[in-house]
Order: sequence, then structure tokens, then C-alpha cells
Amino acid sequence: MEIINQGKGEIFSKITPDDFRKHMRAKVAKVNDDKRMDIKEAVKRFMKDGYYISIGGLFVCL
Repeated sequence: MEIINQGKGEIFSKITPDDFRKHMRAKVAKVNDDKRMDIKEAVKRFMKDGYYISIGGLFVCL
């Protein structure tokens, strides 16, 4: 088996494999958080002065 020469110089990323694993575990844990909230909380958290809101998809059958 031929052994490939190792490269020289700095690695392109300063993040260690353990740091990356820790980051991904935190990211996956956040995905499972309950994101439901009432409309007042959603507006308070995500809306800023000057934003426009468009609501669609309403179908009424009489």
C-alpha cells in the first residue's frame, strides 16, 4: 500500500471535530423546541416598525 505524503501548512478551519459535534448537538436540540406561540408574541418577537403584513389563503364557502 502506498502511503500518501501529508500536506504542510495550516488547516483551513480552526474548528476541531469536537467543537463541530458540540455545535451540531446544540443545533439539533433547538430544532425540537416547541415554536408555537400566540399572535401577540409572534408580532412582538418578529415584527418591526414599518413592516407590512400580507395574509392570504382564506377560503369562505357560504
